[in-house]
Amino acid sequence: MPDLWMPGAIRIESTRRNTLNGNGFRLLTWHTMECPYSWTVEQALRFLIQQGSEAFVFHPLTGEWGQCQPMDTGARTLEAPGGIATNRFGSVHQQVEVVGYARQPWTSDLTDAGRDGLARGLDFFRSWDIPDQWAFDSPPPAYPGPGVQRAYPSRSGHAYHAGWIGNDHGDPGAIAAPWTLVAGSPKPDPQIKALQQELAAIGLLDPTDVDGIDGPKTQAAKEAAMSIQGDVRAILHEITDGIERDRQVFMNNRLKAQSALLEAIAVKVADGDQAILDAIAGLKAADDEGEVDQ
Repeated sequence: MPDLWMPGAIRIESTRRNTLNGNGFRLLTWHTMECPYSWTVEQALRFLIQQGSEAFVFHPLTGEWGQCQPMDTGARTLEAPGGIATNRFGSVHQQVEVVGYARQPWTSDLTDAGRDGLARGLDFFRSWDIPDQWAFDSPPPAYPGPGVQRAYPSRSGHAYHAGWIGNDHGDPGAIAAPWTLVAGSPKPDPQIKALQQELAAIGLLDPTDVDGIDGPKTQAAKEAAMSIQGDVRAILHEITDGIERDRQVFMNNRLKAQSALLEAIAVKVADGDQAILDAIAGLKAADDEGEVDQ
């Protein structure tokens, strides 16, 4: 089993435990403390324990982590009206309260120390098989999250408070995908992100994968788009060939009809009217030169 306690984290243990329902999901839910950066990790931990809302704490400026309960229990920071499974949802489900405000996404304020600390924390959560992907069908909305669909997660990964069923909070705001911000991760590319948005709009890429990173899912979506384009070109080529064949048939039939008409006129013309006969012969010669091969 991986470590129950994050190495190097400030540890103030709460005796409360929350049994998970063991449904196979492996989750990490992000929140914001709604407090200034002047708060310390220890201060935030003690406040959460006092409120009965145990969770991890992360400080984006110092890179420090705090932990008050082991990884094999559920956190207690989500609302659970009517006893629905939110905090207890999953085989692994921990939650992180980040020092800061949802209206000012903390991912934009990361210091070098904060980035290093974030990398250490993500490595720890990966050791519990929490994958680097959003657990909901869309990334976190801007605070206060108007119109967000609140539901259970659809996959293992990183969730966020504003997306959970039975909850009405808007945190953590429009944070970037945390796993894209640590050292060694590729930097988001605006052009790749624009392409991903186009691929998502036509149903070839999940909206949660629009992150500006040209990863395997984006590459597969691009290949699918190119395949579709090839099929469309083949269909258009077939249609164009058919139109050209029809045009050739039409032109040949038209020339044959003109030739027959000229021959019929020639029969009706008096033998002595040589000028008309010469004109008909000229037209017939022109038709013969203009005949289209089939």
